[in-house]
Amino acid sequence: MNQKINIKKCINHYINMRRVFEAGGLRKELNPEICVSMFILHYYEDITPLEASIMANDIKNIVIEIDSIPF
Repeated sequence: MNQKINIKKCINHYINMRRVFEAGGLRKELNPEICVSMFILHYYEDITPLEASIMANDIKNIVIEIDSIPF
């Protein structure tokens, strides 16, 4: 079962989890990157935890790039 990862959903999830994290609503051992990794593992069963962690790091870097764009 090879599914394509929906990057847009992962980016939106990271941004939402970052908002919750900044508001103090996540447990202290969680951060947005871990939440995205768990999101990927939950919805895409053929992904290994290492791959999910690498992809979550890539999502974090994409969000950092998005935030650096002056609007």
